[in-house]
Amino acid sequence: MLPVEIPKTSVTSNKAAEFATVYDIRKYEGSAKTYKRAIDAYARFVDLMEESIVATWRARATGE
Repeated sequence: MLPVEIPKTSVTSNKAAEFATVYDIRKYEGSAKTYKRAIDAYARFVDLMEESIVATWRARATGE
């Protein structure tokens, strides 16, 4: 389980069906609020993954 929830919106559902993400959208034609909610969730997820990867690299580099 992750502490980040990717909201089920038309943005995320449509892109998932295309094996893509909200980052692949050139111009979203729907609600700006919906798009922002989706992109913010993806940004939080990416930040969490980056923190996890960096922590793993540091632990391996220091032998912890």
